[in-house]
Amino acid sequence: VLAFSALEYSLKNLPAIEAKQLLETLHVEGVTVDLNEGNLVIMGGKIPYQSLSSGRKMKVDLAFCMSLRHAGGARSPSWVFADNSDLIDRMPNLPDIQVFCAEVDDEVKELQVISDNT
Repeated sequence: VLAFSALEYSLKNLPAIEAKQLLETLHVEGVTVDLNEGNLVIMGGKIPYQSLSSGRKMKVDLAFCMSLRHAGGARSPSWVFADNSDLIDRMPNLPDIQVFCAEVDDEVKELQVISDNT
């Protein structure tokens, strides 16, 4: 019975242990990611994610995506879609990835595709 109890305890904690190990491999500049009582806690600097501005949240999201992409290796998509990209003051450097940026302009009444090959 004690052996089964120990096994049950280990298996119960396995998801949290695996998640913690995965989070340790994610290095996002200016972002801290941690588990607190089973909840994912993301901070942009010293500010909780939910308190960040929309543009700063998008930057954190893009940085987090790049970190996950790096951890996923060749299986990860080579593109990312940024909706409402007009909220970002400056798009972060995203090497080796294609970025699709969408933004709304009240003056434009039709869909426009703009290529930026920089």
